[in-house]
Amino acid sequence: MSIMLPKLISDGMVLQRGTAARIWGKADERVTLTFLGKQYVTAPDPSGYWEILLDNLPPGGPYTMSINEITINDVFVGDVWLCSGQSNMQIPMSRVKHMYPEEIASPNPNIRQFTVPQRFNFHGPQDSLEGGHWSAASTDTISDFSAVGYFFAKRLHERYHVPIGLILSAIGGTPIHAWMSRGALEAFPELIREADLCADDGYVARVQAEDMRQIESFFSGIDASDPGLRESWHSPDYSDEGWEERDLLDPWPGSGSVWLRKTLHIPPELAGKKATLFLGTLIDWDMVYVNGQVVGNTTYRYPPREYIVPSLPSGRCVIAIRVISKDGGCFTPGKQYLLSTDDGVFNLNGKWLFRRGASALPPAPEVFFTYKPTGLYNGMITPLRRFTIKGALWYQGEADADNPERYAEKLRALISTWRSDWGYDIPFLLVELPHWEGGPHWHLLRQQQWLALDMPKTAMAAAFDLGEHNDLHPLGKQAVGDRLARCAMRLVYGEKLPHSPFEIVGYRK
Repeated sequence: MSIMLPKLISDGMVLQRGTAARIWGKADERVTLTFLGKQYVTAPDPSGYWEILLDNLPPGGPYTMSINEITINDVFVGDVWLCSGQSNMQIPMSRVKHMYPEEIASPNPNIRQFTVPQRFNFHGPQDSLEGGHWSAASTDTISDFSAVGYFFAKRLHERYHVPIGLILSAIGGTPIHAWMSRGALEAFPELIREADLCADDGYVARVQAEDMRQIESFFSGIDASDPGLRESWHSPDYSDEGWEERDLLDPWPGSGSVWLRKTLHIPPELAGKKATLFLGTLIDWDMVYVNGQVVGNTTYRYPPREYIVPSLPSGRCVIAIRVISKDGGCFTPGKQYLLSTDDGVFNLNGKWLFRRGASALPPAPEVFFTYKPTGLYNGMITPLRRFTIKGALWYQGEADADNPERYAEKLRALISTWRSDWGYDIPFLLVELPHWEGGPHWHLLRQQQWLALDMPKTAMAAAFDLGEHNDLHPLGKQAVGDRLARCAMRLVYGEKLPHSPFEIVGYRK
């Protein structure tokens, strides 16, 4: 065995400054660690576990650490923040690249991110990760950084001039109970029963296999019966005479496939040039063709459709879109629908030709085990708890908004458990749910978020005003990150800042 290190203790890591930063692993021999001119020696316990505490490290880097025969390069010391929750925490910089092109072009290399691999486990807390590595922000890596986390880190680095490490442990669509321990769910016996059911590996495998069978049957059935595929409705040579003319944004009912076609005239001077199709968002699945060639495909409703057309044709250009919906479909009003070139854009709003393809019975709702109680806590939080952090960012609640009752109770229990796991009262910074027209009960969840601010060392970045009426994932992540950073400046770094309506710290007697 010699020396075995956890994934977090690796090249490019950021260690927490000014406190006891823990380095640990397993070994079958005496361990000697050398860092910043000091040497630390320890022996493993009977199980092979060892740990060393590096006290009061000064900020800086890059440094080199050696642990017996292992050399860890590019080590920095600064502040480390855990970033957790669901999709709005997970949304990467690539999703907001058009909002912040200067950040994509010139990222801050003093910001590093470790992305925790997605994994659920219902058999109890796990001690190790199956993968993951530290990445410094660069033009090659910035696209994968959490947008909220990156802007939070950038603001802190500008303020305090220390490296910032982000540990991203987030999955879209997840309710809070997936991130809670079994003990934290004691007051919710129905959730414990659900967790116990998921601890049966045979049950999980059977459900996953049935879900896969249903999904494959749904799509293969549509493909087999879709006349659009047999008759090549995507081809520019296909005659669409007699198709229904309708507005792009008109919704359609039913389950199955529909086809849309629009013919443009491309002037000779644009022939052969690269272009980009912007098709907003839509429900649920799409395949897009330009003059018969596939240019893009997206398999679920939320990502913006942005497809590259490598070479525009001269003259007649037919854009064909095949959409598969499980229960009615539509393109999202208020988004941009464009064919964009360096010399200008073609507006794709307005009338398109429309024809139904195949009809199908909708599949049963899929079971997502990443949404089940305790699974992500065991698989994606407990392996992190030995790594010393400055605090935690929490952007979550959308998945609980339809059942907001007792959310504050769950959030308090989650915070208490995580603090117990780390062994100290980690500051906990929330993001208020933004405005979204599709969230009729979100105001009730916001009230629950407020209630949880009675816990010490908690604060919340206001975000209601940062929402987009037609998008669950608003793009203005810089403002969210900035407000979280100001919460940290007040609550964690001890700054006296002017009163603000955007950084909320609960009043406690």
